[in-house]
Formats: sequence, structure tokens, C-alpha cells
Amino acid sequence: MEALRMLAAGMLGACAGPVVGFSLALTGGEWLFGWHDNIGPELRVAFFGALIGAVLAAGWQQARNEKRRERPVADGRHHE
Repeated sequence: MEALRMLAAGMLGACAGPVVGFSLALTGGEWLFGWHDNIGPELRVAFFGALIGAVLAAGWQQARNEKRRERPVADGRHHE
């Protein structure tokens, strides 16, 4: 069950990452267009940085939620 939750978190990050990455690349392209002749490397860094960041953030959030599920409630039972 834990592997399925981590897989779902990774999938969420992999889907949200390109959305954030494209947004950063579009806004970064508008801002950097007047400063450089070739803005391709900066746009790739923005896109892939957002993609990797979203996947890591989703995995971190899932790990944090897993620890929250393991804590016992007041009467000694575990959350399910």
C-alpha cells in the first residue's frame, strides 16, 4: 500500500511539474528576452527545476502524511 501511495505522489508531481515548468518558462522568456540573445539554457533550467521540484515536493508531502498516519490516537489505536 505504501508503494502505491508513493507512486501516486510521484505521478501527481510528474503531472504538476510540467504545468509549473511551462508557466515559469513562459514568464521567464518574457522577462529574459531583452537581456540575452539566447535564453534557451535559462528556460531549460526553469522548466526542469520546476519538474524535479514538484516531484520531490509531492514525495516529501507523502512521506510526511505517512508519518502522520502512523501516530496513535488518544485511545492507543492507529489511524487507518
